[in-house]
Amino acid sequence: MQLENSYPSNSGGLNPLFTVGHSILEFEHFAKLLKDFGVELVADVRSVPQSARLPHFSQPAFEKLLGAEHISYLFLGEELGGRPDDVDAYRPDGRQLRSERQPLAGKRND
Repeated sequence: MQLENSYPSNSGGLNPLFTVGHSILEFEHFAKLLKDFGVELVADVRSVPQSARLPHFSQPAFEKLLGAEHISYLFLGEELGGRPDDVDAYRPDGRQLRSERQPLAGKRND
């Protein structure tokens, strides 16, 4: 199946949002996947943007490699990551208290 290199915005002018994990991919394969789908920006939502097994996915190397592929990088781990710095956000066993997390600004909390 051949993929188009870009996706049109919808009627509201919004572009599609893709999610992807790097798994155990070499960077070259990861970058090809991004390019095949026309991705222009990677928003990194990892609280700690590091990978001991695959250092090419650790910041700042990851950001530099993406830049060389003409893909922008935006770190959003503090805003969207799953491991807040606040020690009060965790139970004694180290698991996160999800109900204690504050909603993002502008997000409806119905």
